[in-house]
Amino acid sequence: MIISVEMLYGRKTKTEASDDIEEKKHDLTVTPLAIPLLTGPGAMTTGIVLFDNAGGQVNRLVLMASIVAAFLVSYWILIRSQHIFRALGKTGTRVIVRIMGLMLLSLSVQFIINGLSEAALSLGIIKPL
Repeated sequence: MIISVEMLYGRKTKTEASDDIEEKKHDLTVTPLAIPLLTGPGAMTTGIVLFDNAGGQVNRLVLMASIVAAFLVSYWILIRSQHIFRALGKTGTRVIVRIMGLMLLSLSVQFIINGLSEAALSLGIIKPL
């Protein structure tokens, strides 16, 4: 949620690389940000559940083809990212970042609401509908 708010306000997040590396050498950390987003536990769990619920072999093959297609599209986007950024320009990139920040903020707020609702239900604070 914090990162999404920083994206909305156009601030440089703590996960972004700094232009002044020499000054901050002592505080250099590496975060493989794209790896958990593309093939993290959530994606793996979703794939396993979908594969289990797919039913027949044809549905499983369609699911596998869809996963491969998603990886190929992601790979193409990541490889062409410089061209995409150049085509969007600075203003277009900032607009996209703010839109993505808004989407991420709405998801994080919904996750918080869901978590609080589940906690309240399990503690008996509220009754199920």
